[in-house]
Amino acid sequence: MRTRPALKLNGLFMVHNFCLTVVSGSLLVLFAQQLIPSLYRHGLYENICGADGWTQPLVVLYYVSRIEDPEISASLLTRIAQLSYKVCRVNRHRIFDG
Repeated sequence: MRTRPALKLNGLFMVHNFCLTVVSGSLLVLFAQQLIPSLYRHGLYENICGADGWTQPLVVLYYVSRIEDPEISASLLTRIAQLSYKVCRVNRHRIFDG
């Protein structure tokens, strides 16, 4: 497998990044839709420390956001393209962490 050239998957990477952006944006809107009314009614302290802070829809959104981990799908795509996962992680952290 190392003897053949790496696949060019630029289009697939762009579709992957677009899908991650759409899902992340949707999760942000859904979180805001749940949190803003609750913050308005009960306040910040009650939402953090009280029993009403973590509702069932917020728990579901939290777990969906954990499942939608971009690093899992990015590592799969880099393996398909025969790129070094370490290089991908270094570049990703260099770009996103400043």
